[in-house]
Amino acid sequence: QYREENADGSYKKYTRTIEKGKPYLYVAEYKGDSTLIRQDKFLNDSILINSSEVNGFVTMTSFFKNNKFNHGYKIERNERNQEIRQDYYRGKNKKMTSSNIYEYKENGLVVKHEYYRKDRLIRTSNYNYLLFE
Repeated sequence: QYREENADGSYKKYTRTIEKGKPYLYVAEYKGDSTLIRQDKFLNDSILINSSEVNGFVTMTSFFKNNKFNHGYKIERNERNQEIRQDYYRGKNKKMTSSNIYEYKENGLVVKHEYYRKDRLIRTSNYNYLLFE
């Protein structure tokens, strides 16, 4: 591991690993308050495998083939860190292929899930809970 620090308190962490006999390099970028803002995974230091960017409550994770975008997903979370939306993308134009949207009760339980494919509602699931004491 290696850590590179900047004057504003932000920093990058470089970590080398061997997974299934292959050498990988992880590069993670952090704000001055140690909040993760980006992480990239490289094969042999130069072939980008995947990348995750964090911007507040939104995380975009991308997977690459031959150093070009192949597919990915975006996750949005609410202030309680619950996933409220997941969007999946494919192809060089990052076309959205499907989405999941969630609603929660105050106690954190999922009460509604909607599944969309190509912006068309496919399925809605509503959940009710029985609590025993």
